[in-house]
Amino acid sequence: MFDSVRKNRFGFYELAGKPDNETLRRFYSEFYYPKGGPTHFEPDEIRYRNHVFDLRYHIIDSFVRSGSLGRRPRMLDVGCGEGWAMQYFLCRGWEICGADYSEYAIAQNCPECLEHFIPGDIYAVLDRLAGEGRTFDCIWLDNVLEHVPEPFELSCLLNRLLSDEGVMMIRGAQRFFRRPAHPVGGRADRPTLLGQGSGSHQLFQSRRSGQSDDGSGFHPVSRRLRLSNRLRSVQ
Repeated sequence: MFDSVRKNRFGFYELAGKPDNETLRRFYSEFYYPKGGPTHFEPDEIRYRNHVFDLRYHIIDSFVRSGSLGRRPRMLDVGCGEGWAMQYFLCRGWEICGADYSEYAIAQNCPECLEHFIPGDIYAVLDRLAGEGRTFDCIWLDNVLEHVPEPFELSCLLNRLLSDEGVMMIRGAQRFFRRPAHPVGGRADRPTLLGQGSGSHQLFQSRRSGQSDDGSGFHPVSRRLRLSNRLRSVQ
């Protein structure tokens, strides 16, 4: 077992032999989502998801203050999957952009978001957006970090894409986070090539709150636990 893992510089164990980009692309574009039509969601699950989005949006907009920007706020969904978060922000009047390995899930579930979707290797897509000078007021990563081979490098890349007053929302398996926060339930219901977790976190981070302690350019913002507690109260 220990031959297959190594301790990284943050003190956590990770796979020693990680899949290459082509393996990841094939897995997520060809095998991750079941083929044959839209994913079925029960009405209660849809209501719960929208309620959770409402709670997250309340916190996000308290920092972004989208109504006073003088322009449409911009949202980037990294690993957007079916596109539910993109659809939610689009209905709120935001400009949206989503990136993932495959367009299959979003085409089946939220086709109205397809024109705002960029398929391909996540790192390459984000590097291209940064090179174009694009910035976003909210960067959204919902159960994504456990699917990428280098989460720290991804966070450094995202730092280039966040607007001055922007925030980054991260939710993921709790074993992949350095800083503790309250778990708010949830589970990994699909296999990944890099790991699986049983809990999740809510973290909000901004790059304009001083130097971070890990070199990523991000700092937790103070309201992340308030959101976590509110989420726990509705489960």
